[in-house]
Amino acid sequence: MPPLQARRFGTRAIYLLSRYGDLSDAEMDRLLSGAVEARMHGASDLQMAWLVHSGTADLSPEAVAAMVDTAMPSATRALLLAGEAEAAMAAIAALPEGNRIPLGQMMVTVSFDQPDTVKAELGAFAAGQGLDWLGAGFAAAQEDTMAWSDHVKGMSAEEEDNLVSIWGWIPGLNGNPILARSTARQDAEAQSWREASGLVAWASARQPEISLITTFLNQTGAFGESAAVAKLLLKRFDGDLSLTGPLDAGWLATLEAFETQGFDADAIRSQFGSTTFGINRVGRENVGDILDWIVAVDALWPYLQGEGELPANPPDLLSSEFSDWDRWLALAGAVHEDTASAIANPSLDDLPILAEMLHAAGLREMLAGMLRAGPPTPESVALADDFAARIDRLCDAHLWHKGEAPLLGGQALYKFDGAED
Repeated sequence: MPPLQARRFGTRAIYLLSRYGDLSDAEMDRLLSGAVEARMHGASDLQMAWLVHSGTADLSPEAVAAMVDTAMPSATRALLLAGEAEAAMAAIAALPEGNRIPLGQMMVTVSFDQPDTVKAELGAFAAGQGLDWLGAGFAAAQEDTMAWSDHVKGMSAEEEDNLVSIWGWIPGLNGNPILARSTARQDAEAQSWREASGLVAWASARQPEISLITTFLNQTGAFGESAAVAKLLLKRFDGDLSLTGPLDAGWLATLEAFETQGFDADAIRSQFGSTTFGINRVGRENVGDILDWIVAVDALWPYLQGEGELPANPPDLLSSEFSDWDRWLALAGAVHEDTASAIANPSLDDLPILAEMLHAAGLREMLAGMLRAGPPTPESVALADDFAARIDRLCDAHLWHKGEAPLLGGQALYKFDGAED
């Protein structure tokens, strides 16, 4: 592939190989050095996180400051959890005031999955460096709401309002009420809006990878319907939906929930336009396309698993933009009848559809074989990268991070804490 395209891939594969494979430290160092030299996206962040985890990083004040100042999320997390939190806080304190808040917010983001005890310790390190506003962030991120109350006790209304303006939305990600400034409206409409915003934040935080519901609320202002959808999703995530899986099941559940509120697939598609959220799924140009493919795969997977017949009609949740249902039926029939022949020499247009069908059928070895069969292309490499990440989320879910949809928005966070040395 051309170098510019090739740089988009490889870093995530190296990380997953390190977690599922049997790489020696020397092999890992060699792969990472090559990735950084090739300027693969995210490779420097992964390399620094690995070096901190393996105990071979340069942890001089200057080196720690460089890791923090360049906003490497995985490296920063590694520092916070490897005994270098105080040095990381000192690095933020040494920066110009205008540069501090985004980096502090990143620290709260990358440690959001930690227990309250760890967040309290990180908050104490922040306070020790004179970063009271950052200590407030670690308090707001705790599941125990008393942490915030204790932190702001004795502050003036203005001082607390300043902190709420930075961190007021964070408690909602734990299912706690979002924080409001002392000057906020208190009428019934404003209260309903805050309640809806809190429910949407909580449901969004439980959705793996990327959430649709927050964008929908922001686009439409339909807080009553959004709150109802959020409640339905929270019930599903307490039941049959995985908190750590790929985004697909959650997006399907979101589409189903919106339909109960009078928004069909076309209405949802219209709210997202050409948006992709950075999701790179071959053959799909926007959120609406991704949703249509999820619906189509869901309708066909019982047949592909040998547990049903081909659907007689297109699924109701497909948008009017999806015009390939007959083609999908033909490919599903071919995969069902003679998988090896169906996937031999697929066209570029059929390749991603067949990949989805093999994945749905549980034929992952055949999926990998199909993608390896020809020379690497941007499409085959993108598919391999995508399915590697999706399969990880069906196994040990190393790529999952609590609250990842609102906090990371699809950005990778490479974690080694808890990995065997």
